[in-house]
Amino acid sequence: MGPVAFPANLAQPSLDKMQQVISAALAPADPSPKDHQVAATARQYLLTAQLELAQQQSEMQRARQSAEEDRPAAVAAGDSPSAVASEQLSLSA
Repeated sequence: MGPVAFPANLAQPSLDKMQQVISAALAPADPSPKDHQVAATARQYLLTAQLELAQQQSEMQRARQSAEEDRPAAVAAGDSPSAVASEQLSLSA
């Protein structure tokens, strides 16, 4: 098996790529030590990519929840932000 380039930016596409690398490295009936080494390295990258993706999704979820908690109740209920602003202006006048 030739040299394998591992991506620097790990994300969802990298998960699929690492699965392919692992499968290819272990495809021979009797994988060589180098094949096992490549598969082990790909597994490490795969686990790192899965962890990073989970962290990104968790951060996005927290940001969404925080944004929803910070919105006025009328906006959360479905009123447009401009309607809420108009109502707030008329109440203050």
